[in-house]
Amino acid sequence: NDIAIGSELSGGVEGVRVRDCCFLNSWGINIKTTDKRGGYVKDVEIRNCSLASVTLRTRIDFNNDGEGAGYLTDISGIRCENLVLHGVTLGSKGERVFIDPIFIDGFADEGASVSDVHFKNIRIVGREDGHMQKISCRNTKDLTLVRHIQSNILTSYLNDMSKYNNLNEIKKTRLVYD
Repeated sequence: NDIAIGSELSGGVEGVRVRDCCFLNSWGINIKTTDKRGGYVKDVEIRNCSLASVTLRTRIDFNNDGEGAGYLTDISGIRCENLVLHGVTLGSKGERVFIDPIFIDGFADEGASVSDVHFKNIRIVGREDGHMQKISCRNTKDLTLVRHIQSNILTSYLNDMSKYNNLNEIKKTRLVYD
């Protein structure tokens, strides 16, 4: 139910398009690497989707064996538009697990980073326990948030995941264009 790019990126990935998708009970989009992989992720577009989160991370603690590439992975040109981010997924026992709807953790090294990341028309759905969702960004360059809305209005959707089956319903009720 997720889309993952990485963690093995020694060659590179570019020109990825994810459009008109509804991810149920999943983590969403996860771009991941380690400080040993090298390679690149460029020109990724995520549009018109409903999902738990968009994650770009460089500090994973698995799949880090073997000889390193000698340089850090370049993650750039990530465009996310018209998304509904829930910040909740199901754990291994069916329990709700709250996660950051946007989580970006780039390399600490000055010479490398996650860069040129744009979010436009993003709705972050509030948690039903009343806590605010958070956007976590670290070691990121050229990050843009346009028309970001955080709302508790539609938390009732989280109580009945079956309502996510109709993408047209999600577009009409959850995306905000101002």
